Amino acid sequence: MKSRSFSPEEMEARVARFAGMKPNKVAFVDTRLPGHERDIFNMIGYGVNEDPNTKPAIADARGFTVTHNGCEPGKGSALHSHETVEVFVPLTGRWSVYWGDEGENEVTLEQGDVISVPTGVMRGFRNAGDEYAVLIGIIEGSEPPGVMWHDKVIEAARETGLDPAELRARNYLSPDDYPYTNPLGTECDSGNPAAQQAALLRAADYPGLREEQARSRADGGPWRLGIGMSAFVDHAGLGGPSRGLNREANFGTWEAGRITVHDDGRAMVSAGSHSHGQGHEITFRQIAADALGV
Repeated sequence: MKSRSFSPEEMEARVARFAGMKPNKVAFVDTRLPGHERDIFNMIGYGVNEDPNTKPAIADARGFTVTHNGCEPGKGSALHSHETVEVFVPLTGRWSVYWGDEGENEVTLEQGDVISVPTGVMRGFRNAGDEYAVLIGIIEGSEPPGVMWHDKVIEAARETGLDPAELRARNYLSPDDYPYTNPLGTECDSGNPAAQQAALLRAADYPGLREEQARSRADGGPWRLGIGMSAFVDHAGLGGPSRGLNREANFGTWEAGRITVHDDGRAMVSAGSHSHGQGHEITFRQIAADALGV
């Protein structure tokens, strides 16, 4: 069997030159907290980076991502967990990896040692040496899920002025990331989630809601105002079975529609999508009336 052919130039594009890389100092929510300042170098893949502007040295990640973490003595990451396995290997120096709901357990790693932290475990790491050092982090998955921070980390970040809406915006794809194929194989051709969120916050008067929330907490009454935020992509018009969710089911997902104009001038609109709470029947009537001029 003949192997794939790669030219030296093509292979060089798959080499991450650590010495020439610029670190990201705001890649995670905890990097703005005292004691957790560090340099993040995305060597292979985006990993679980929370800064959408991050560009890895090698974007083609297949099954794992590699990140170099550099920091001064006593500094490192705050408590967090992942839905995939995380491996740490000291590239230089001595490192401490701690875990548990309060970080009550700890192990020291010397240069070349390896630790594999299982899923769902709160963990963190710190430089346990006496000089700047680098720790390699390897995370399972080509596009691993994001970071789950300890509640105390989120609260501490909020006290520094980092609003949850800003944190959410950092996790979105940027317009330059499209077209984007998600793990289910569905391609999103375009998008600007951060701009959409910004428009929503303006429409909802988000600063006013925060002020109202503060007043409700200061009043000391039995009621408190909570503000929740969630983002998702809802599929629509995915096309035939070769594109996306229903590939194996062998049926398409095209929408169907028909307009019948009667002799008396009335028009009947038939659509393949039924109304289930969003007012489809009103919207379809308005679109048809505008298009037909009736």
